[in-house]
Amino acid sequence: TVTAGRGWGLPRQAPPDIGERRLALARLYNWREGFPAADDRLPPQITKPHVSGPLSKVRLDDGDLAAQFRAYYAQRGWDEAGHPTPSTLEPLGISQYAPA
Repeated sequence: TVTAGRGWGLPRQAPPDIGERRLALARLYNWREGFPAADDRLPPQITKPHVSGPLSKVRLDDGDLAAQFRAYYAQRGWDEAGHPTPSTLEPLGISQYAPA
């Protein structure tokens, strides 16, 4: 637990759990509102080719980005479509929000 006079008296694991819960709830909300994983993308100013400078040697390929998104979903405990799984939501105490 965080020492008296500092923080809210939360266990040390609470901040990461709060962050995980927030990300999962935001994802569930977006999913419910009709934003699928296909809408996960980087802004054009990041993905467009640069003509000069150090970024001119960097190319972001759509296939590479899709693989990176899938890896991110797996790291978060989401399925390949970017949906938080019941086994991810249960320990966060928000399994009641999982779509049927």
